[in-house]
Amino acid sequence: MKKPEFHVFTNLAISMDGKISTKDRAHIDPSRYDRLMMDKIRSRAHAVLIGAATLRTFRQPAVVERKRYQLMRKARRLNPHPINVVLARHVDFEPSWPYFSDPHVERVIVVPEGTSEASLKPFHTLAHVFKYKKGPDFPEQIIGYLQKLECRNLLIEGGGGVLFPWAERNLVDEWNITVVPKIIGGESAPTMVEGEGFDAAHIKHYKLRKSFRRGDEVFLRYVKARDGV
Repeated sequence: MKKPEFHVFTNLAISMDGKISTKDRAHIDPSRYDRLMMDKIRSRAHAVLIGAATLRTFRQPAVVERKRYQLMRKARRLNPHPINVVLARHVDFEPSWPYFSDPHVERVIVVPEGTSEASLKPFHTLAHVFKYKKGPDFPEQIIGYLQKLECRNLLIEGGGGVLFPWAERNLVDEWNITVVPKIIGGESAPTMVEGEGFDAAHIKHYKLRKSFRRGDEVFLRYVKARDGV
């Protein structure tokens, strides 16, 4: 089980019909205020996790953009930017991508055991590499590795396929969700949590901790319910 001192949280923008992007993975383009909130939430993170598909689409590191949040991190003895973690089944990235070129960002590539060393070789000077043992407990293995890097929390920014195993194993303590006034539609457009889904007996329960409206967007924070209720 996840150690109690480690906090896992998310931050995602969704459309009115629950999509996090279009069928071709285009960004749903939330407001300037949502980007401010993203920066504020990201500033809390010791590490930020994304999936390989997100990296292939955007190719940019997850950084704290505003100086005041960087200074707040410095006051907490944190680096200006969180550790960037990418979860991949195989490595088909380019070392020249901006994600790997920012000298101020520490990076971790997480791959399963058996991943080709030849594919990892170009990245050994650019990132830590963690190989997990295949199995349902791989999220806990990632947490254990991050704790060795002195991380006490992890922000998961997607996508939906990445989030499912964490939700399945009751590891997500907090969900930050922005509902944007758009309809995307489409069976192939991803939602917050993909995967095989839960039956009625295993639905995950959360409680609303905070909510507010800014313009036509609604900002929600849910936290894990006690005793599954």
